Amino acid sequence: MLFLWHAWLVFAWLLTAFSLPGFSGIHAGITEFNVYGKAYLSKVFVFGFDVGKSLVQGFKDAHNRFILNLNLERRIFKQKNGIVSVVLMDALKQNNFISRTLMSNGFVDSHSNPDSRYFLLQFSWSPQHWSAGSNAGKARARNGMFIK
Repeated sequence: MLFLWHAWLVFAWLLTAFSLPGFSGIHAGITEFNVYGKAYLSKVFVFGFDVGKSLVQGFKDAHNRFILNLNLERRIFKQKNGIVSVVLMDALKQNNFISRTLMSNGFVDSHSNPDSRYFLLQFSWSPQHWSAGSNAGKARARNGMFIK
């Protein structure tokens, strides 16, 4: 059994501070952590994940969301050039968006929570493996053509 693991960590910090008179005390911040990667369970099965956590500060009724996206794919056909995958987006149904609009007499916080959970069945196929074929290892001219 082949088990390989690839993961990446992403960090983002967004801070908003207003300098207009009367609004200087308004601060808002969003800190986001995201880990995504793939686990190769065998030569034909791959498990993918995307996990994110947001820490929201300074917004009224803000929710610290936890987003979980998963997929499982299987390579098919003799040449392994086809992929069938099942994808689950926002498994915990916590995806929400928040924004702040500043106006002359105040500010408006906008919250939205779209129905973001969905399943996807996906098929992809690469009909040909592109390679140099019989020209493998031969030198190339400056224009990219193979030298005979």
